[in-house]
Amino acid sequence: MKRRSFLTLGAAAATASAGQAPPPPAVAQAAAPASPFTDPDFGFTNLIALGRSYYRAGNPGKLLAIVSKIKAGDFESAWQAYHQAGVELRTLAEAAAAKHHNVSAREAYLWAAGYFSSALRFLDGTDDHERMLPCWQEYASCWSAAAGLFHADHGPGGRAVLPGPGAEALRRVDLLEGDGPFQPRARRGSALRSCRSRLSGFLHLQLAG
Repeated sequence: MKRRSFLTLGAAAATASAGQAPPPPAVAQAAAPASPFTDPDFGFTNLIALGRSYYRAGNPGKLLAIVSKIKAGDFESAWQAYHQAGVELRTLAEAAAAKHHNVSAREAYLWAAGYFSSALRFLDGTDDHERMLPCWQEYASCWSAAAGLFHADHGPGGRAVLPGPGAEALRRVDLLEGDGPFQPRARRGSALRSCRSRLSGFLHLQLAG
């Protein structure tokens, strides 16, 4: 057999053999990590925290730093991550308030309140439920501190000026009010009277015009 024919037949046999050989085992690929916002245990709370950021009661970057510390299925790590963030922001709020930086203090208190609220949600999955009341108290104190730093015109006893058509126009607007399913106490009344009755005791209403 000529050398060229031998090589040709050998190559054909090798090709046929390779075609019949079982394919090499696929290299196992590492599973992509689950999103912290779709996690069945923690996703809902993380989404709430993310939603608060839209209203300046949190920060997306800070939230990503928090969720990076949470271990999958570990409620204790989730509590620790959120609670630590709450303590950190409360400290910043207190420092800002001491310098009369009220806007910074208010926003930091709001952040802290949100993180304490998120931490509270995870405590039920931990072994130490005794931390629930102290955590709620931390949340409530930060929320109250933030509320006290909103502008006085928007708080109890302040005055609010509602721009728009004025009292005369509101008197001509009817509102249909009810108090629940089937509306047993539904009644029609003027928008002006409704506004005054609902806001009395909370703020003094001054209607422009």
